[in-house]
Amino acid sequence: MKSILIFVVFLFCSCAGVVKNSGMQEEFGDFDFTESSIVKKEELANGCFYVKYEDEKLPLIFHVVCVPMENFSKITCSPAKIYEDGLVKGERTCDFARRTNSFIAINASPFKFPQTSNPWKNLTRWKIAGIYKENGKLHSESVFKYSAVLFSSENQAEILVNQEKNLEFSVKNDELCVGGFFSIIKDGLKYGNYIDRKCARLAFGLSRDGRNALVLCVEEGWRKSRGMNYSECADVLLKFDAWNALCFDGGDSTGLCIDGKNVMECRNNRKVALNLGFVK
Repeated sequence: MKSILIFVVFLFCSCAGVVKNSGMQEEFGDFDFTESSIVKKEELANGCFYVKYEDEKLPLIFHVVCVPMENFSKITCSPAKIYEDGLVKGERTCDFARRTNSFIAINASPFKFPQTSNPWKNLTRWKIAGIYKENGKLHSESVFKYSAVLFSSENQAEILVNQEKNLEFSVKNDELCVGGFFSIIKDGLKYGNYIDRKCARLAFGLSRDGRNALVLCVEEGWRKSRGMNYSECADVLLKFDAWNALCFDGGDSTGLCIDGKNVMECRNNRKVALNLGFVK
């Protein structure tokens, strides 16, 4: 418990200083990232810490959650249903949270709609875009250009910049591997070179020892929040001392639920192929 408190205090008292850049254009600085922009800050169950930021002038709303993974009994992505053809039943993030009893739940992998001869299947089933392996079974294959998060049974995680790295080692049966989009931080530095627009984002970072997760949920909605690009997401997570980070699916898929409740102001009810939950 002492180490968790030290980590939380460090997050909010430290400053990233000069942010080094390994490829991304520097675009940070047009929004207020100070104590005055905090509209909510609270300690949650299981040692989690939550902060909500808002800048009405831009406008911009984003949320940051610190998750000490060792305080959770399980980390899961388990879809509501996996069909024989590998497709999954879409599910809203908060529905997933309530079904799995996840205290913190976020949307995860990108996905696409299959093109089959069955119109009903095209509307009701989703295909995960990228690796997903859980409980010893590979449900979805790697996508070479995307990144992934590998969770071990010891509630420790690492971010794989390239999903094909999974071919270099055998993932144990008790490990969870879930894909995202691209890495935005690697070894404490901004990583990548992406031309991307500002929109809703869900970014996921890890502390240097891989035991603490950082969730960044950026909202987008007319006259409420303009969203962020990848570079700005990296800047925010670096302020919280993230050592590695990637972006999960964003846009209309973006979802963050805490204790079964949607904390986003720009509500969206989109069903996604895969969510990620931290179970008490």
